[in-house]
Amino acid sequence: MIRTALAATGAAVICAFAAFTGPRLPFDGTIVSHKVADVVLTDDHGRAYRFGDVPVRGTIVVVGYTRCRDQCPMTMARVTAAVARLPLRSRPRVVFLTIDPERDTAADLRRFTSIWSVPVVGITGSRSDLERAVSSLGSVMPGPGAVLLHDARIAFIAGDGEVRASVESDAGDGRVSEALRSIGPPP
Repeated sequence: MIRTALAATGAAVICAFAAFTGPRLPFDGTIVSHKVADVVLTDDHGRAYRFGDVPVRGTIVVVGYTRCRDQCPMTMARVTAAVARLPLRSRPRVVFLTIDPERDTAADLRRFTSIWSVPVVGITGSRSDLERAVSSLGSVMPGPGAVLLHDARIAFIAGDGEVRASVESDAGDGRVSEALRSIGPPP
């Protein structure tokens, strides 16, 4: 009887191991679900912007800084091109959230956000409020005076304020489209 139990347990362990170590499909993003920080920031026109108030069609947030010469503009180009392909009424809000509040003025944010093919809202605020917002997206904000390196993730927030997906900025168009579907308005 003990031998049979041990054999059955061994077989179960081998099957579980085989399933766990089986072939992997490529995955370049993270499916998540948690609430975004409900913090009041400032938009590029000096108006209050409640980060937790998400329109029913969702919000895409790109974290970066206006003086970035490569990663941030390329990420914004990819995101705005994907959003531009959607029907006008189903387009999510696009937000550029600065990690450099000491240098990114409202005018800098307006200039940076005005060049894209779809409307983009530039967001700034106090360092502590921005840290809360960035942290709720699963990213990290560099400290004051630090070299401005940041992770290259795009956050997709559904209309209920839940962060539903986070993808690398260099993810393919298919992955960005999949993440866009994750935040679509309820049926």
